[in-house]
Amino acid sequence: MTDDAEIERVAAEYLQRLGARAVDWLLEQAEVAYGHGDADSGEAWWEIAEVAVLILRSH
Repeated sequence: MTDDAEIERVAAEYLQRLGARAVDWLLEQAEVAYGHGDADSGEAWWEIAEVAVLILRSH
């Protein structure tokens, strides 16, 4: 995933839905994707989780 604005939007959306537990959920999605051999999706979920952490820290 290379669109930073889209990553931030998705991260914020999951934080709005799930609160702080969104980070764990997003990391779980990354693990599932990697486990199924889908490195591209795994990387995307990982990037979204990283941005979610940054958003949480900034508030």
